[in-house]
Amino acid sequence: MRLLKCVLATGLCWGLSGASQVYAQRADDPIQLTADFNEAGDLVVKAEKRRLGTYSAAIDFQNVQNLTVPSRYRVAIRSSGPLIVLKSRGYSQSTHCGWKSVFVLGDRSAKPDTSFIYRLPFSPARGATEVRFAQEDKSLFFHTAPPKNWAAFCFFLNRGDTVYAIRKGLVVEIKEQGTSETGKPGVVYTSDHNYVQVEHADGTIATYNVLEPGSVCVKLGDTVYPDTPLALVGSFDGTQYRVALTLHYITDRIFAKGNAYSYEHAFESVFINPVFATADGNRMLVSQNRYTAVVAPELITKEMTKREMKARTGFFVFVKNMFY
Repeated sequence: MRLLKCVLATGLCWGLSGASQVYAQRADDPIQLTADFNEAGDLVVKAEKRRLGTYSAAIDFQNVQNLTVPSRYRVAIRSSGPLIVLKSRGYSQSTHCGWKSVFVLGDRSAKPDTSFIYRLPFSPARGATEVRFAQEDKSLFFHTAPPKNWAAFCFFLNRGDTVYAIRKGLVVEIKEQGTSETGKPGVVYTSDHNYVQVEHADGTIATYNVLEPGSVCVKLGDTVYPDTPLALVGSFDGTQYRVALTLHYITDRIFAKGNAYSYEHAFESVFINPVFATADGNRMLVSQNRYTAVVAPELITKEMTKREMKARTGFFVFVKNMFY
């Protein structure tokens, strides 16, 4: 299961005016922080975004001299550009500032639409399909306590079945191994599996885990819809095929009284138990029950723009006869 993934980075900026330096950030970091002094002697911290999707950053300013800095700084980064201006105190002494930071995929200001209706991630042609809640087996996924409202759904499919997007969104992360990890007898779970992550308009992120290697048919930056195929279902042991689905968003961690703030733990994941469209109506799923998917035109078009609707004119004439 994909949980909160943090990327740590460190930086330093120093000088009287115009001089700046950045160090200890890896080339593959999702965000590159830089800083420059303006003519007033203020320090302008900037972000260069290197990956798709919204990232939340927590920056801990350290070894500060002649600058005013916030004690806690957390921000959502959606594009490259200036983040914050650290005002000079105007003293004649030299000015410098260091920082440590953490970056997390997700929008800390997300406002999830809890009334949204999602499609099931498999074909209506499959008929009734069993679902189980992975939270019933927390020990398989965690060495510590599970995240807040932990919820994950395992849909048991057949080899060769297609996994579909549950909602319109942007493909922001893909992991696809070159060789198959399936077919290992006795393996019930491994964290080293393929996945696709999709960010939605309300800041929620859907993660589709356990996908057949070599089968992912979307690319980073693709916009997907509730009728878009993502990949083929995978397996841990080569006999039982299932896709594990989670839906979560990022929020600021609230530190209990007596617990010191830590930039490294500034955010936490909150998981959602969504409402799905089924042949028996819209409902939250019950573990070990069986459900049949439905894909009505209004489910597919709900978040489409007028341009997207126009581009697909005629598509819905035959949607009822489609077999996914």
